Amino acid sequence: ERQNVRGLLVCSLTPKGAARRAGLRVPEVVKERVPLRGGLSIERSKLDLNAADIIVGVDGKATPKAEEFTAIIDEHKPGDRIELDIIREGRRIRVPLVLE
Repeated sequence: ERQNVRGLLVCSLTPKGAARRAGLRVPEVVKERVPLRGGLSIERSKLDLNAADIIVGVDGKATPKAEEFTAIIDEHKPGDRIELDIIREGRRIRVPLVLE
């Protein structure tokens, strides 16, 4: 649960996979400079989870849990077109996707 949304955080995507081609987003690596004493600083990286999409439904059916999501996906076969309901930057949108 993030941003008071129950759903599945998109954590990674297969390179050249259907979800990547559909434009789903994953967390971004953000670099920040941290000042230290003596005029030194270091650069550190952290994940910005807010950049990632949250899947909340498939074809209009709510999927707040992984089991519900996979059950709906398992009803389909490669080549089927589905629509993912996602939360992106606080807005709910639909993303079409062709299963592989």
